[in-house]
Amino acid sequence: MGVAATLLLPHLLGEDFATRKAARLYAPAAGEAYGSGNRDAITVALIDDATLEDAHENWPPNYGYYARVLRGLAVYKPKAIFFDIAFRDLRENDRSIFALLNEICALKRAGIPVYLASQPTADGALTTIAPVQALEGRCLTQVGVTYTADEIDHIVWEYPLASYVGKKEIRSAAMTLYEDVTGERLPDPAARMALTWGLHPAQDALTWIAASEPTRPDGASDADQEAGSDQYCRKDHGWMELAPPGIHRAKFADAEKPVCVFHHTVYVYELKTDPTIGSKINHKIVLLGTARRFGGDYINSPISGRIPGVYLHAMALDNLLTYGANYKRVTSLSLTSDTDNLKLLLLTVSSLVAVSLIRVVKNRVRRRRARHKEIPRRYRSYPSQVHLLATAPTRETEIQPVLMVWPQAVDEDDVSWRHVLGWLAHRAIDAVRWCAKSTLNLLLSVVLVLGVLIVGQHFLNVGFLTVVDVAAFALAAEWLEWNEQLLEWLTHSETERNEE
Repeated sequence: MGVAATLLLPHLLGEDFATRKAARLYAPAAGEAYGSGNRDAITVALIDDATLEDAHENWPPNYGYYARVLRGLAVYKPKAIFFDIAFRDLRENDRSIFALLNEICALKRAGIPVYLASQPTADGALTTIAPVQALEGRCLTQVGVTYTADEIDHIVWEYPLASYVGKKEIRSAAMTLYEDVTGERLPDPAARMALTWGLHPAQDALTWIAASEPTRPDGASDADQEAGSDQYCRKDHGWMELAPPGIHRAKFADAEKPVCVFHHTVYVYELKTDPTIGSKINHKIVLLGTARRFGGDYINSPISGRIPGVYLHAMALDNLLTYGANYKRVTSLSLTSDTDNLKLLLLTVSSLVAVSLIRVVKNRVRRRRARHKEIPRRYRSYPSQVHLLATAPTRETEIQPVLMVWPQAVDEDDVSWRHVLGWLAHRAIDAVRWCAKSTLNLLLSVVLVLGVLIVGQHFLNVGFLTVVDVAAFALAAEWLEWNEQLLEWLTHSETERNEE
């Protein structure tokens, strides 16, 4: 039933049905298992309001400012630079455009490739302002940056590695950087990648102080200097991130804050103020983006909340560097024979088998307890030579001996307080048994869910939103006993149902 629900309910009721909530609860566990990934190969460089103020620039800055930024990064010899700022309209009166063009080509000659975020036209061609467009193929490579946030919770769960307009392929920033830097080609570039967001934040991540306080070039706000640090984010709490919200907040005062970003971060103004910045850029893939207070380039992460959009490309690139061709796929059950669908079908069947085995074990325990049910002390039992042939639609035929039971004479000397103590003792035993049964059910459920998640993500490379779908409905089928009820309904005859 749970597996059938996984197949049918998303099509009947939409993709919601509590899956996103369950996925957000599971995201820290996936991030914990992800570890540090390959973030040491990546550095995010940000242009924020304080950086522009320090450079005496407004938004958008002149082209010469971008040339100076690229020149400052080139000093530390990065492996590649992704420029996550799209040029849409040419400012013809800004003659510093030539300084930017010359710097891009200088980087190419120095062996530092430059990748530029661009938007596709109706025919699928990536485009930017004409002077920069002329450098395509010679000094820079244009890449696609289009993505779609989830329609339900607006969180970015997936990343399009490539998209197509007709037969025109638009390669994403992460895929292009991965293939060019590593020299390896992805076998299925058209597949959507299910993102795994890292949990453990970098020590040198975003230094936002509060939602309403911009950072200053010295790394602090006025409020920070007066009242002490009040960062917008926090360190992760390890496996306690999986605790119920009430328990989590009770143990950690900062539990309401999002976890700080996963990747190493530098601010452009640090290029001239931080003597240790070289180690953060040298031989790294640098992704240059913006973090302006009133900017529109922001995304929602299941772990770090609202963060600059450049971190999406950083996380996607990190996933590709970590998993390579075995990146996690976004897929759903359908009547096709492609490899990803067959893997999901295998996961679904495995979940069905696991749920069935748990149900068989529970039924055997129930039958055994029913056979050996303790006869109350006020009765006496005697063996007999009578045997009954026990039959039932859902179990094998058995021959069972009949146990003759007669009431035992009440002891007149027995006092009421002994009955009370006996009743309390039986209730205590029942409570212990109920707790043990519930604990066992919980443990079996945890084993079931973990098994589905581990097999789905680490062996079949299925994205964890899809895996959570399978696990959640399989778990619901087990806890609500849908499978057993369906089986009894199918196997009961019409006469038996009428008698009931």
